[in-house]
Amino acid sequence: MAKIQPLINPALIQIIERFPEYNDAICNLFRTIPSFNEICMDHEQCCKTLEHYQQQDSDEARLRTTEYVEILRGLELEIMQYLNDHDNKLHNESTG
Repeated sequence: MAKIQPLINPALIQIIERFPEYNDAICNLFRTIPSFNEICMDHEQCCKTLEHYQQQDSDEARLRTTEYVEILRGLELEIMQYLNDHDNKLHNESTG
């Protein structure tokens, strides 16, 4: 039997779950801005890798966990920049 593909990209779902108050903006950016898609995909992969290392019990895993927490933080800052820029653009369009 063929595997049914989800209708919504898992990376998109994850970002919406992380920033639910920006649901519409996230969907719009994901649909229209390829670089936003890439950051969302990077975020999803980073979360998976972070989860992997958090399940390990070694000095190397603790080091990698710290590194991936920082990477994740940076990706979330980039995502927030896109979301803020999107909100500012919409605000300017409605007042301009």
